[in-house]
Amino acid sequence: MENTSAACGCSKDTDSTSEARSLTDEIISEHEAAGEILRKLRSISNDYTLPDGACATYQKTYSLLEALEQDLHQHIHLENNILLKDYATH
Repeated sequence: MENTSAACGCSKDTDSTSEARSLTDEIISEHEAAGEILRKLRSISNDYTLPDGACATYQKTYSLLEALEQDLHQHIHLENNILLKDYATH
């Protein structure tokens, strides 16, 4: 029996692993970009500090932005450190 990559199907597995690593790197890069956007939002909002006399809409907006930040950080953590950890190259 021949012991080659083609005979055992290893080539396909290697291609799939390579594609998974490439997609993982792309996802992690997107996460880094999203993290930068969140840092900018936090900075320009002075850590989501409401100005004196802020209306209810302003209050709700800051509350939702902070919740979005927390949810996105949780999402990124789960993907990067649990789902994709075996494929990350950086």
